Amino acid sequence: MKLTPAVAAMLKGPLGILIQGEMPKPYELFKVSFGDALVIAVGDVVTEQLEKAGITPILSIFDGKTKRKGLPTAQDLRSSADAVVSNPRSFVSEELWEAIKHCDFKNRKLFIDGEEDLATLPAILFAPMGAIVVYGQPDEGVVVVHVTDDKKDEIKSIISMMEGEKWK
Repeated sequence: MKLTPAVAAMLKGPLGILIQGEMPKPYELFKVSFGDALVIAVGDVVTEQLEKAGITPILSIFDGKTKRKGLPTAQDLRSSADAVVSNPRSFVSEELWEAIKHCDFKNRKLFIDGEEDLATLPAILFAPMGAIVVYGQPDEGVVVVHVTDDKKDEIKSIISMMEGEKWK
């Protein structure tokens, strides 16, 4: 599935609650508010900061980059992952879709060979009900998405507007 200009415009804004502040303040606030929740982390910085705050995500999705620039720890991150999948920028590949869909959400790490820019969509769609998906909003803060039936329906609607084959 490929991102369209209409979907890109929709995704410019947060899909949930935006927590702003200088690092590590958003993660400290997150821990106070949601520390006992089942958490899915999308992004390298998000994963690292949640772990520094003492939160172990049930699924961490990362690509060894931040703001599309490679991290010096990328190879170590890749080696530590439970699975490595390919996903090009502005796409949700079938490989990424299937990896998240079939995840057991037991402290798993998924390394994306490419970009995890749209991994939030299948992460929300396949997350356990009541979980929280956390992703970074560049230069703004951290977005917290409560996984509910309504949120899953919203994500299905967004996905339906993408180009290309849709998977179930």
